[in-house]
Amino acid sequence: MNQKNNLKKFKVKRSSAGLGLFATESIAKGDFVIEYTGEKITHSVANERRGKYLFTLNSRYVIDGRGRENLARYINHSCKPNCEAVIDKGRAKINAVRDI
Repeated sequence: MNQKNNLKKFKVKRSSAGLGLFATESIAKGDFVIEYTGEKITHSVANERRGKYLFTLNSRYVIDGRGRENLARYINHSCKPNCEAVIDKGRAKINAVRDI
């Protein structure tokens, strides 16, 4: 998936949690938001890298999302989330669970 299409939909800016990803357009509940992209690696490789942008796909693979083109790496944790990750055919898709 080409993340360049998302440059107009999102803005990375400072938040209380550091850098965060913010929508610049309305997103409806249930809509696809963004894909978490990066290199697909095994857990053992991920442990060696000790990266901070690692997304677990399953018991075998992890996405290393450290690349700057991966805007989804700036999504912050929330106790009241507006998105959820859905693993589909080895890809991590982020969908809205409420209107944003």
